[in-house]
Order: sequence, then structure tokens, then C-alpha cells
Amino acid sequence: MSLRLAAFVTPHGFGHAARTCAILEALRDRGDVEPTIYSTVPRWFFEASLGAGSFRYQKLTTDVGLVQADPLTADLEATAEVLDRFLPFDPGLVESLGRELRREAIDLVLCDVAPLGIAVAEMADLRSVVVENFTWDWIYREYDHPDLERYAEILAPWFDRATLTVQATPPCRPRAEAVTVPPIARRPRRDREQTREALGVRSGEELKLVLVGMGGISWDYGDLSELAVPDSVVLVVPGAAVESGIERRGPAILMPHRTPLYHPDLVHAVDAVVAKLGYSTMAETWEAGLPFGYVPRPEFPEFPALSGFVDAEMEARSIPGRELRNGGWSRYLEELLAFPRRKRSGPRGADAAATAIAELL
Repeated sequence: MSLRLAAFVTPHGFGHAARTCAILEALRDRGDVEPTIYSTVPRWFFEASLGAGSFRYQKLTTDVGLVQADPLTADLEATAEVLDRFLPFDPGLVESLGRELRREAIDLVLCDVAPLGIAVAEMADLRSVVVENFTWDWIYREYDHPDLERYAEILAPWFDRATLTVQATPPCRPRAEAVTVPPIARRPRRDREQTREALGVRSGEELKLVLVGMGGISWDYGDLSELAVPDSVVLVVPGAAVESGIERRGPAILMPHRTPLYHPDLVHAVDAVVAKLGYSTMAETWEAGLPFGYVPRPEFPEFPALSGFVDAEMEARSIPGRELRNGGWSRYLEELLAFPRRKRSGPRGADAAATAIAELL
């Protein structure tokens, strides 16, 4: 299969970009894929997943999603202000992008979860695929905010006009016409020992590694060097360092968001994960079969679906966000590391999504 594909990716965190990359990886397994990615998620993120030079990148505001005050809190007033400038879609922009897609002989438009791509596909007379576990119209309505309700009314019809909907488990609002697939996660590239050695853990060294993260949004972890952590435990913390490279500080290995090591490799090299409960982190932790200490986001409408899945399908426990700020979360480490690792079998979500797209084509 040879496929020229345009991917419109929401900039809400890195999770949607990670899910898009997982599907593009799986489509590559089936044949030649030439993606053009439209997003304000940094180019480097896609290069880390797909390889430099393997795609075209157009920096474009494709979506608003939610404006985040911090990784756990959405700013609804700021979100409404940005949506007011973004919606309805600019007809001139949609027409210009439609011409560009026709000029580039694009075969298909993939959206996660940016409905601008559906409008552009329609203008260019192309088929469109939405990959989602929620849509923004549903999120906005769940907040019961008068301004967000108005924007939900604008967006909802666009999601209904996609040629195909692929719902990633667990979907927040199941759709009868959608193709439902297992959680979608990127594959690791290195084996466990190679990654641990790159982190400075020698082969045969009896250390337990715990990956700590809050997604692509900055978070103040406090002084990690002062945490009460057992001598046998090392914390791996992307996003906690501002310089490039890897820095060891007390019981923690610190890295910037743009880590020198591929994030799925880190997931598969550790023994447990402590993180904000977001889709991509959940999916990668689930696929690796790891214990998951998750920080709840009860105000976020996605939370009941995600936490219900995690509690039922993973070895997990919740950790209050305030404890991630004050260091109290370290008392949960021994409990997490005592949980068994689960072995996954069956089809991968990314492969199932690629199959659905191939069948559409």
C-alpha cells in the first residue's frame, strides 16, 4: 500500500500526537506512507517517533482543545476566549488547505482529534478518519459552561461528517458506527536492558526504576533529591530538567521534555509508572503491563472512563495531586512495586486502527 496522508493533530498535550504516531508506525508496516502533519505540537516530537525526514510538517493551529492552567487544571474562561477567535473555521483557510491537499495528491485525512481536518477533507473531496476516545464537543458539554456549549454546537456536526471513526479504548461516549480498538500506544525500539544501561543502570544491578511524568506541560515536583525513596529505587523524571541530556540528582534521573531517550523505551525499561492520568501515558503503561500510580483529574470529563478502565484492567492505585507536589507520594512506591507485571496478548490498538484505515482505502 502506498498512501499519501494528511494528519491534523490537536495541540492539547503530547498524547494525541503520540497516538497519531503509533498509527502512522502501524500503517508503515503495511507499505509506503508519506504523511504531512499539521499541528503546533513541536516538530521534534514527531521526529522522535517517526524519524527526521520521514514526513512533512506544517506548523498550523488545527484545534484549541482546552487551555491548561497546569497539567491538572483547565482554564475554561481562557479556552472560551481562544475558541471565539478560532470558530467557526475560517472559510479562506479551509479552502486554501483543501487546494494544498489536492495539489499534494493526498489520499486520506487523519484527525486526532482536530475537526478542522474533516472540514478540509470535505473541501478537497477526500475521505477523513477521526481517531478519538473523546470529541471536543462532548468535553465542552460535560463542563456545563454556557460559552463552551455554544462551541460544542459548532463542532459536533463536523465529527459526525467524518468518513470513519476509530474509537480507542476506553471511549468516553461509545458510538455504534465506530470501529473500536484496544488502547493505542507507540512501540519501544530498544530492549529493556539497553535503555537501563543508557540511564546509567548497569546490567545485573538490582534496582527498581519508576517513571514519573505529567505529560507535555511543566510541573514543579519540588526537590526530588530530598524524597524519602528506598535505596533500591531510582526515579526517572522527564520534564524535570531544563538542560538537554541526563542528570542524576539524589534518587532521581532528570531529563527535559525533549528527552535524549525515546519515551516508549523508558516506559518498557521501568518497573512502575507514576503520572497524570492521561490517555497516552495510560495506553503505553497498559501495553507494557506495568503498575500505574495515577494522579486523578476528577474535574476533567475524560476521568471516569479512564479511571474505570485503569482500575479494572491494570494494577493501579490513585495518588492525590497535592502529594505529587509535596513529596508525600513516595510512600506509595513500595506498594506499587509489589504489584505484578501483566503480560499483554492479542492485537495492538495501533495495528487494529491501521487495519480499519486500510479497509476503508
